[in-house]
Amino acid sequence: MGTVVAPLQYPTAWPTSPTSPTSDCTVKSQTEMRYTDGVAAGGDCVNGAQYLAERRDLYVERSPIQYTDRLSNPLIMFQGLYDKIVPPSQSKMMRDALRGKGLPVAYAPLQGEQYGFRLAENIKWALAAECYFYSRVSGLDLADSAEPVPIDNL
Repeated sequence: MGTVVAPLQYPTAWPTSPTSPTSDCTVKSQTEMRYTDGVAAGGDCVNGAQYLAERRDLYVERSPIQYTDRLSNPLIMFQGLYDKIVPPSQSKMMRDALRGKGLPVAYAPLQGEQYGFRLAENIKWALAAECYFYSRVSGLDLADSAEPVPIDNL
């Protein structure tokens, strides 16, 4: 079983040319915008966009959507609906791939959230939803009630 809060992006949806990242990786919005570039580039958030332009094949190779055949456990994905780093369409693409495999999968969108969760009510809901998901796929009863989360293939 697994929970995804911040999945890596699906690279074919990325821009085809690099942006102009600032040289200061401490700028939060710029760092978040280039986060996955830095991960694939070995942690270089300044030159990640250039690396993306030069080694697009590597990004495609490292994309989680390429490896759904290796997944065999239930998965819940939490997605901020205003996320510009990992757009909801990319999480839905992963959900649809896992749904097609017949794996128990849940997609839990969070209104008012971007990349990461900041609103207390959404954090609380996400934790309860995660507990609900684990209880359902494990066949265990929760001590406290939780709002149901739709789970496909259960």
